[in-house]
Amino acid sequence: MLKYLSKFLWLGAIVGILLLIIIFGVASGGRWLNVLNLQVVTRTAAQLGIVAIGQTLVLITGRFDLSVGSIFGVCGVVFVPLVAAFGIWPGFILALLCGGAIGLLNGTLTEKLRVPSLIATLGNLWIFRGLVFYITGGFANAIPRDLRDHYLITILGGKFAGGWNNLIFWWIIITAVMILVLNRTKFGNAAFAVGTDERSALSRGVSPATVRMAAFIICGFLAAFSGIGTVADMKTGSTTLGQSMELESIAGSVIGGTSLLGGVGSIFGAGLGALLLSFIRSGLILAGAPPYWFVSFVGVVLIGAVLFNTKMREHILKRIERSAL
Repeated sequence: MLKYLSKFLWLGAIVGILLLIIIFGVASGGRWLNVLNLQVVTRTAAQLGIVAIGQTLVLITGRFDLSVGSIFGVCGVVFVPLVAAFGIWPGFILALLCGGAIGLLNGTLTEKLRVPSLIATLGNLWIFRGLVFYITGGFANAIPRDLRDHYLITILGGKFAGGWNNLIFWWIIITAVMILVLNRTKFGNAAFAVGTDERSALSRGVSPATVRMAAFIICGFLAAFSGIGTVADMKTGSTTLGQSMELESIAGSVIGGTSLLGGVGSIFGAGLGALLLSFIRSGLILAGAPPYWFVSFVGVVLIGAVLFNTKMREHILKRIERSAL
């Protein structure tokens, strides 16, 4: 039943996006809806959206991952010295494996050593954020000039069709794949089952620890991929890369209908949530609002989304109960 609910709880994000399009479109006299601005908005949404997919998967299983922003940052900045030392492909693979390894570490701490996911991933947030500063030395580090035109850099962070970032393309592909995984595979069913009722899932032969560790590893890979793609796009990695992304990824997931209690979530909804947050950031900047307004606005939207989704959930459950009578 909770998996069924996941198909509808992203409606709040749709409503929010439509309202923002109207509000910012009118307030800016139509300037906000120009192609150049939409290219920037979707690029930012893609960076966050790929991370939010992994975060949603972890949340569905009943856990948190507060380290995704630091994974995004450390894998992005370590990509630069790795490609300089070993070449593009080895550097890319090693940076990606770094994300998976951090995900494995998170899973091991939470599922094998029984450290609460909030504490384990919060600790790794600080550990790997410190590593970002160590790798960069406090300064931005750039991909060597002779490697910037390599086809892999272009595929990851280049542009297509007149200025749309390639990360948007990757975001769409990853979203489609993960929707299929969650809704059409045994792993997807197991993830929802573990998040809904761990003991019931265990009685049916599903290992909650294995499912959650897999979720953490996938989350690490996706955060790393997004960070690498962002550095490939900007050609540099900075100390602030991925900062606050952990909270924004959770906000995007929740706005898209994912429950913090586990068992309910939508990959499509997480994408809508990421897009909505990107719309807010862009609209406020264009309106000339101070940067800190974004944080406040996200808080308001997050609380509103939770209230909307709670009411929607109650309504759907009542409809299901009536139809069963």
